[in-house]
Amino acid sequence: MISFNLKKARIFLAFFIFSLTGFAQRNLVFNPSFEIIDTCVLTGISFQNINTYGWYAQCCADMYSSCLGPASSYAVPQNRLGYQYPRTGNNYVGLQTYNAGTNRDYILGQLKSPLIKDKKYCVNFFVSLVDTTQNACSNISIALTDYIPNIDFSTIENINPQIVNDPSSNQLLSHDDWMEVKGSFFAVGIEKYVTIGNFTPNENCDTVMLNEPEFPLQPYGSYYYIDDVSVYELKALENKDTLVCRQATFNQTLNAFSGFDTYQWNT
Repeated sequence: MISFNLKKARIFLAFFIFSLTGFAQRNLVFNPSFEIIDTCVLTGISFQNINTYGWYAQCCADMYSSCLGPASSYAVPQNRLGYQYPRTGNNYVGLQTYNAGTNRDYILGQLKSPLIKDKKYCVNFFVSLVDTTQNACSNISIALTDYIPNIDFSTIENINPQIVNDPSSNQLLSHDDWMEVKGSFFAVGIEKYVTIGNFTPNENCDTVMLNEPEFPLQPYGSYYYIDDVSVYELKALENKDTLVCRQATFNQTLNAFSGFDTYQWNT
C-alpha cells in the first residue's frame, strides 16, 4: 500500500499519472509449456512422430510426457536420461545443446502475434540439466525472427539471438532445479517466431565437465530439459493510467507484473 498527500502548489491543478484498473499480462508464446499435443504413444514421443502444436524441431529435439507409461524411454518423471518433473503441466522438451561434433538440437515456436516496433519485451524460459550428460554448457539462447530459420551447425553464426544466458553468473549446473534464462530487448516490430538452442561455436562455448555418466549421450555432450517459454511486453504495473488532482489524498494498491528483479517507486 502506498499513501501520499499532495500539498498545494503555485499551479492550482496538476496531474499525477497513476495506475488503477487491472488487466492481465499476456504471454505471446503459443503452447508455452508444450501441453497441447495430438496423441500420446507408448513407444516414445518426439517431434518426429507427434504434432506438438505451435512448435517445430530442428534436428532431433525430444518430447517427454507424463501420459506415457513408466516403461517408456520418454516418460515423465523417469526417462532415458534422468529424473525430472515438469516445471508446470505434464510435458517438457529435451535439447542437445553441445557435443564435440556438430550435432545440436533447436526448437522453434510461433508467437500469437508479431511484436510491436520499439516496444520492450521480457523473454524467459526454464532449463534443467539431465542426470546422464557429461557436460553442462551455459551457452543457451533464444532468437526472435520474422522467418523460420533453417539451422545447422554451419549457419548458427548467422543468427543473432536477442536473449543470451550469461555463463559468468548462471552456469546452468543443476540436475534438480529448473533454472531460469531471461532477458529483455526492444523489438524491431516484425518478430513472430522464437528459436531456442545454442548459437555459439564450440570453441567459444562455456562448458563444465561433470562426473562420468553411466551411459553418456555422446562424448562431451550436453543436454537440457526445457519448459515454460514466455514472451511478454514489459510493463511495470498491471493498471491503466488515472489522473489525480494535486490537492487530493489518495490511497491505492499498485499491482506489479512478474518478471522484474526489483521495483523502484518515484513520485
